[in-house]
Amino acid sequence: MRSIVLFLIIFFTLTLSGFSQTQPFSLVSSPLPPLEFSSGAWGDYDNDGDLDVILSGSTGTAPSTWLYRNDNGSFTEVNSGLPGFSNTSVEWGDFDHDGDLDLLFTGLDMNHNDVTKIFKNIDGNFTDANIILPGISNGQATWGDFDNDGDLDILLAGSFKTKILMNNGNDQFSEISTPLVPLQNASCSWVDYNNDGQLDAMINGDSGGGMVSKLYKNNHGVFHEVLMDSSAFMGLGAGCCKWADLDNDGKQDLVLAGMDINADGHLVVYKNEGNDHFTLFDAITNNVRYSSLDIGDYNADGYSDIIFIGKINGCGGTAVTMLFQNLGFMQFFEVNTPIAGFCNGRVNWGDFNNDGFTDLLLTGTDGYEAPKTAIYKNNLGTGVFTTNTPPTIPEGLMAVPFPDKIIIHWNSALDLQTPKNGLSYNLYVGTQPGISDIVPAMANETTGFRRIVSVGNCTADTSCTISGIPAGDYWFSVQAIDNGLLPGNFATPVAFSYDPMGMKEHNSSTLSIHPNPCREMINIQIPNGEAWAAERIVRIYNQAGRLVFEGMTEKPINTSTWPKGIYLVCVTRGDHVNSDSLLIKE
Repeated sequence: MRSIVLFLIIFFTLTLSGFSQTQPFSLVSSPLPPLEFSSGAWGDYDNDGDLDVILSGSTGTAPSTWLYRNDNGSFTEVNSGLPGFSNTSVEWGDFDHDGDLDLLFTGLDMNHNDVTKIFKNIDGNFTDANIILPGISNGQATWGDFDNDGDLDILLAGSFKTKILMNNGNDQFSEISTPLVPLQNASCSWVDYNNDGQLDAMINGDSGGGMVSKLYKNNHGVFHEVLMDSSAFMGLGAGCCKWADLDNDGKQDLVLAGMDINADGHLVVYKNEGNDHFTLFDAITNNVRYSSLDIGDYNADGYSDIIFIGKINGCGGTAVTMLFQNLGFMQFFEVNTPIAGFCNGRVNWGDFNNDGFTDLLLTGTDGYEAPKTAIYKNNLGTGVFTTNTPPTIPEGLMAVPFPDKIIIHWNSALDLQTPKNGLSYNLYVGTQPGISDIVPAMANETTGFRRIVSVGNCTADTSCTISGIPAGDYWFSVQAIDNGLLPGNFATPVAFSYDPMGMKEHNSSTLSIHPNPCREMINIQIPNGEAWAAERIVRIYNQAGRLVFEGMTEKPINTSTWPKGIYLVCVTRGDHVNSDSLLIKE
């Protein structure tokens, strides 16, 4: 099923023997309650620089929600007043741009109604935002900015509903029209799988006519199913779908878990080859049902590993927790750990003690269907492996304004453990330096500490498009995040001004630049048969607004000596402007 090079096996076996006396994980004593049909999430809700815990699920008699504050690794229950949910999902996100983390819940309430709820965090206290959203259970809702306007939108799937809800601001959401298949027993995720700067949507679950796993491409807010040039993704439900760059090539790969139409369990890995092509690279295990997974680099070797929970089919079944170490080359090796088995719940990586190594939060049931919740500390931070270090600060930040958008660009960062192409990036935009009230960082803008456990909001992209913001003066910055989900510091904030009324576009045509991105030469064309005329002038500006080219020409322009980055190309005729961005690569 998996071919692993012999020397890698020998090396890995010797490595394990080197720390056989130190198990990679140990159980942490904590007051967290045992829950079933449950979900949990790490998040710094009180902005004190460590990860707190939210849990929601059934105690066996009634649904409940529990919030625990992390005080230097010790957890204390907080009276949050949040209602209980079972068959639930929960996720942190700053949907109202106020600098603290709010909560998005789905599940069954006390009266067994399907609900989707947002609770606002106001100075550490949570109140119902009273926003009417489609209710689901046995599914998932997740935050993501699909329209690049800085507001967190919602993708949800469950209870035969699959929807994208656009955040219109002022606590208002509206459903957009999509071809997404309605699903139950579902999961979903946002991903920029094709690195075009737009979040695409992944869903999997039970359609009523079979299990499906589908990817939908985002084309400026219009979603279309990706019709791959190979076999479709395996249809799975009652599981999980997660994306990560497993081979550090700059493209997001897919890990799917769940049950097929015959109720057989699977955990499969698809390599993203680019150009809408995916290869089924590994079927790691099967016959594990009611599963969940998460992805992160637990041993600071620069490769993202997989933690997986579920119930083994047959003989009454038993709950399992499996750790698959990524050896590189998309090869995975199961590591023996003392972690107890879980199913019917969730598993999440997160560094609760800030030692640079990802720990684990697990909730669900054991093999006898008894509720349980646990935190396991990652012991590798004690010196068994090299300490994980944060990435460097990205450089070369620039912002180029256009009539309807801002294009922001930066250079790749570096990291001692994660290869350059494996890093993700987290951007913020604000109305003042060090403030993220336009595009939320969900991080401390001074220290770089990330308040959620996730890849950056720009994934592996080194540019981002922002649209829909009013005229004004803004500042932005970006940080890099490694495969261990450890963030680096933010770069020094860079200012830009935006005035969409200050530029006029020609309505009858748009500018054509090719190739774009380029390295040596570009051609500029006016479409629709329009001829070049003496009054047409080409001007190209660099990221500082300095004019680097001016002329009236149809000939190729030599860009071989220009520094890499984003440029603004304008063709003017009177007070009309045709403009577009040009990216010069290394």
